[in-house]
Amino acid sequence: MTAIPVAPLASTATRHAPPRADGEASRQRLMQAGLQLFAQQGFAQTSIRELAQVAGVNVAAISYYFGDKAGLYRSVFFQSAGDPD
Repeated sequence: MTAIPVAPLASTATRHAPPRADGEASRQRLMQAGLQLFAQQGFAQTSIRELAQVAGVNVAAISYYFGDKAGLYRSVFFQSAGDPD
């Protein structure tokens, strides 16, 4: 049986874009928008589109920073409650 030549695999190293300078500011704007909207409307009545619009960020930023709307809610709650230590 003859060996079949195989091309070498492309580099598996993942190239990430450098962190955005406004990344932390976007996260903080989402936290503020979450605090405001969750307090006014409650969790169930607040949409991720509305959160993103008020914060001035892309909808995907919620997933990027918090995983999902519930993750943002938890972050807002724990920040407002203060550090448990």
